[in-house]
Amino acid sequence: MKIRSIARYAGLVLVTILFLVVAVLPALPGAGALPVVFAVTAFQSLIFAMLGFVVLFVALGAVLIEVKKRKNATAASTSVVRSPSHPQLVGCTILALSCFIGSWLNSNSNALVGVSDIPAPASNQLRILSFNTDKAVPEAELLNLAVQTKPDIIVLPEQDQTFTSSFDCNFVPANETEHVGQLCEIGRQLDMNVYFWEDAAAQTLFVSNKLGEYQPINDETPPFAGFYAEPTNQASTSPKITVAHLQRPEFGIGTSWWRKHLNWAGAMCSEPRSIAVGDFNATNENIGSNHLGTCTDISSSLGYKPAGTWPSSLPAFWGAPIDHVYIGSAFQPLWFGTLADSYGSGHRPIFAIISE
Repeated sequence: MKIRSIARYAGLVLVTILFLVVAVLPALPGAGALPVVFAVTAFQSLIFAMLGFVVLFVALGAVLIEVKKRKNATAASTSVVRSPSHPQLVGCTILALSCFIGSWLNSNSNALVGVSDIPAPASNQLRILSFNTDKAVPEAELLNLAVQTKPDIIVLPEQDQTFTSSFDCNFVPANETEHVGQLCEIGRQLDMNVYFWEDAAAQTLFVSNKLGEYQPINDETPPFAGFYAEPTNQASTSPKITVAHLQRPEFGIGTSWWRKHLNWAGAMCSEPRSIAVGDFNATNENIGSNHLGTCTDISSSLGYKPAGTWPSSLPAFWGAPIDHVYIGSAFQPLWFGTLADSYGSGHRPIFAIISE
């Protein structure tokens, strides 16, 4: 085969190999421990679409080049240059269609909601807001969002506070201007208690006073995984809450810390009245199921295909749904939605409603 003929097919062969790698690699046992495979699994739909556009671009470029050569040959009254062979065009078409079908099959929902779409509060319900603000959303915006959505529980997996231990906002002066004081002011205005833990310095939990007082208990919590809090009244029927912001898999550290954090979160979400909420830095496909311990992902329970929550700069159907609400068997899922407005954060907020 001539070098020119080999070159004609080299791009097609390369994209075919990449297509097979993206399709097969995430399913191989043990491959998910590699950060690159972790990312491929989370963004499989986007990668398939990108490969499809590459094939179309290469095919279009080849056609335009050959057309130009044909015009030049005709003008020079020489022999006509052949256009790309039918096998090439057929191969490009089939591969591009395969990529776009793969993208569609692995895409997430694009069904984002607005604040007005969230059902109104009702009795015997728990309303949960989770929002990784990326430390970029002003407290005034958070307060406005909470006032509009009326949650009973708010989880902020990444919102600065200067205090590095659990504390009672009653000890923070009402006119406090520091960051935590502002969070406490949100708690006061919403009639919610605010909780932190020293080894999860950027994670914040708000709990409505109607659910009673909570206490963080974190003897076995890995650093920076989040924290666990339960009602101080052992007879309380309020949920035991795991606030999660699991370590992101990265080159150099792999997925070992993320796996350690995930195992901790699963162990915490192992009772009927448990819930786990926050940024898990993983899709259900990364985790391997829609379960965490004995808890179940609420969107899966409702039969929803979740919309991508990160990054908010991507369309939701190409983003990764890495923010979750998991609920124990004592609770029934009623509603779940991903909000369209990210308020300047890299994540979209999620909202869930559950009942007994």
